[in-house]
Amino acid sequence: MDLFNFRYFKQYSDRERLKGVLISILLLFGIIIMSLDIYSSYVQSHFGMVYLELLGMISYVVIYSLFPKYINISKTINLTIFILISLILLSLIIEGANYYYALFWLAVLPVYIFFFLGLYRGIVWTLVVIVGLFLVSLNSFFYGLHLCMM
Repeated sequence: MDLFNFRYFKQYSDRERLKGVLISILLLFGIIIMSLDIYSSYVQSHFGMVYLELLGMISYVVIYSLFPKYINISKTINLTIFILISLILLSLIIEGANYYYALFWLAVLPVYIFFFLGLYRGIVWTLVVIVGLFLVSLNSFFYGLHLCMM
């Protein structure tokens, strides 16, 4: 069993092979961590977070099962980063989320984005994060802090 998809990356350069293995590890750990956090949110009756993380976990499982046989490294990285950004930004407005962790990951996220995507695409994705954070801030300012999902 090839858990980290090593056999598919032999034809790539060293950097692309490293990206492929690391995105596989990121997806696997994301699935494990989200499943534990889903249970924690369910026990604490934060159903909005349960739905959000369940959607993210199912998306990661689908991406991991299709990568790299059907989806290439570039698309996998873009999908993974998009889902991660969405989860982080939505956790800022959903009741029951830990805002401090979300703000920490927003600060750390550009490091991963620039590593996986390079300079120019990293700048574009970082601008997407900044615009998303601005929209979440506007939502909090005009409509209150939480979006209640039940």
